[in-house]
Amino acid sequence: MGRPPLSIGTYGKIRCYETSTGWRATTYFCDFDGRTRPVERTGKTKAAAERNLKAVLTERSKPSGGQLTADTRVKVVAELWFTEFEKAVRKGLPDLSRFMMATGVRIGEALGVWWEDVDLDAGVVAVDYIVIRILGVGLTRKSTKTEAGSGRTAAVVGVADAEVTVRGDRLCGGTGALGGLRDPANARLDLRGARRRDEFAWVTSHVFRKTAATILDEANLTARLIADQLGHSRPSMTQGLYLGRKAVDPRTAEALNRRSAARNKPGNPLRTRRHRQLPERSRLGSQGINHG
Repeated sequence: MGRPPLSIGTYGKIRCYETSTGWRATTYFCDFDGRTRPVERTGKTKAAAERNLKAVLTERSKPSGGQLTADTRVKVVAELWFTEFEKAVRKGLPDLSRFMMATGVRIGEALGVWWEDVDLDAGVVAVDYIVIRILGVGLTRKSTKTEAGSGRTAAVVGVADAEVTVRGDRLCGGTGALGGLRDPANARLDLRGARRRDEFAWVTSHVFRKTAATILDEANLTARLIADQLGHSRPSMTQGLYLGRKAVDPRTAEALNRRSAARNKPGNPLRTRRHRQLPERSRLGSQGINHG
């Protein structure tokens, strides 16, 4: 019969091992997300290693914020979750995330889009500006149009269905703390804060952009169309950085099989052709004779 699983916030038996530099104490701890992970600490003596491990386990058993424990009621957990969600909504994070996922634009481009840039009837958005911080100037909504005056237009879904909340003249993401432009760096920090747990550390603003590219690629759109949507001047950049290598197409195997079958047909001169005879020097070398 297997061992019963650890309860949340508890750890298993501590084991100590002598190393070349001292001692190592290790155990398993059940974190507040329900996952059991190994934890270890070292020390010059066995007692020191075990003491260091217990110290970190005691700290780890305290839930972040000191609000939740293994015995916290579901109602309290739900209230805390809604509080955190409301904070994210006030900062415009759901709208910002949906917009970046639906368009594949960069976070600075998303924060630079205003309602006047959107054509609801055509289902497109003009991505002509990007919010950046310039040294000595501050936050700036910089035009991305070329010298010829041409800008970039991206297809967008969901705006016409009121999935994005109106925040003044801004399409998504709201404004900065003082009512001006919103700093992309601060928006990234807000997204990171909403993520909270380490297992979601990979979910960055750029992941939304890569996900949009993957969706377009799986829909069999050409690299040129995907590059236009992402704002790349060269499709090769899109293919190299954003599009995954395709799985082996069965048609390649079929083509090779057809050629192999044709070569093996009776009467085909390729079927009986012998390999070329090795040059004299190569044959002698293969027999271990030293030529010089």
